[in-house]
Amino acid sequence: ERWLGEHLLPATGLPAERVVLVPGNHDVDRRAVSAGLRTLRAGLLEKRDQELLTELFEDADQRRLVFRPLGGFTSFAAKFEARRQGSDAPWTRAPFEIGGRRVHVAGLSTACFAYDRDDQGKLVIGLHQVLEVLDTSREADLVVGAFHHPLSHVADFDARVVTPHLRSHCHLVLTGHVHGQDALEIDACRRPV
Repeated sequence: ERWLGEHLLPATGLPAERVVLVPGNHDVDRRAVSAGLRTLRAGLLEKRDQELLTELFEDADQRRLVFRPLGGFTSFAAKFEARRQGSDAPWTRAPFEIGGRRVHVAGLSTACFAYDRDDQGKLVIGLHQVLEVLDTSREADLVVGAFHHPLSHVADFDARVVTPHLRSHCHLVLTGHVHGQDALEIDACRRPV
């Protein structure tokens, strides 16, 4: 928080409202990852079921269980980003106006099930999350998706469902994790900027 407030924002000249935080694997409190959560993740990966994932994200009791390892991140994000207050979700949507253009940042969480050192192919975003953060993006001139892990780290069954939605809504998708940057440029002819 001090680095963001004392270094990043002064260096960019931007207000805190322009910051969008997305959780990564180091934001997961692995001490809060129970055997039950590991079993739940294994079941999701085995069943490959978006409806089950939606149920987990919609039911308040199940959300608390699934989001517990990201509790530190969501508390920090809510303190830093006023738009997150009142939400326990580790994802967010952030509309801005920049230079007279409407910009929509869809901050997704790939870290909800990031329990191990090597999670490649075991991570899940979920259609529920994608639809929630892209809900109001149609009104924007520019839509940017942002999440920590590249799509290659997301379980195949989930990537096949969420990628078409990202492609049809986002002009640009930014990811990290690999200690380098990556960007996916979406066909500019699809949605004029």
